[in-house]
Amino acid sequence: MEMWLYKSRVLLILFICFFCASGCKDGGSASLNGAIQDIYPMKVGYHWFYKTTNYTTSGMIKSSELFDLLIRGNQSYQGSSGFLYSANGDTTKYAILYYSGSRDVYSVQNGGVPTLGLRYPMAVGETYVLVDTTYPGGSLNKAVLVFRGNNETITAPAGTFSCAHFDRIILGGTPANQDTNGITKEYYANGVGLVQKNSYGYDSNKKLYLNYSSVLQSYSLK
Repeated sequence: MEMWLYKSRVLLILFICFFCASGCKDGGSASLNGAIQDIYPMKVGYHWFYKTTNYTTSGMIKSSELFDLLIRGNQSYQGSSGFLYSANGDTTKYAILYYSGSRDVYSVQNGGVPTLGLRYPMAVGETYVLVDTTYPGGSLNKAVLVFRGNNETITAPAGTFSCAHFDRIILGGTPANQDTNGITKEYYANGVGLVQKNSYGYDSNKKLYLNYSSVLQSYSLK
């Protein structure tokens, strides 16, 4: 449920990316039941409100703001069922979220290249490669999505939810010597969408730290 806009992606990608350091219990199953529409519901008028926070490497709050995502209209994309959305009230961009079958949700903006926001269902531990590019100089840009399990309990101002947990892992370095540059933990609840997202990076001492969070404050699905 990325913002695919930078913040849309940071929420996704809006909805839409770390090791399980939050203390949540993984009660996941390897079942592949369900569909992407279950944990990433979209209908015209659906509205989510988040608090987004950026942190310093020492854990201090650098900035914080409220962020909202609104599904504002129907808009198919290349034959797929899709929706126009606005982020923080910005309707100047032609921003679309659309389902591709029963497993994938994508975002596309102003006729650009579609970006995969989320894949579900996946088996517990399953990995899906989102990006895998090696540049002429030999450097690697790779991102993978890993499904950690269902039924993780997440409490946010909007309520307490049983969530599906995904990790987005960003890799750099070279194909032969890959480095983990960052990890994002995302939690989605059935019939609600994105509940929480925590992004982690590495400081100059290669220590993992929380650099961004997005937490559901309230929502209106009508």
